Amino acid sequence: MEAFYPLHAYVCGQCFLVQLQEYVSPGDIFSEYAYFSSYA
Repeated sequence: MEAFYPLHAYVCGQCFLVQLQEYVSPGDIFSEYAYFSSYA
């Protein structure tokens, strides 16, 4: 089953910085990611 992650964005009213409330490890999200930027 595919995992789902919450996406609640908070926007600063002064500088418009956007941040997410939850942090998910990149390893958890991209563990089976098949793209490689280079093979040097």
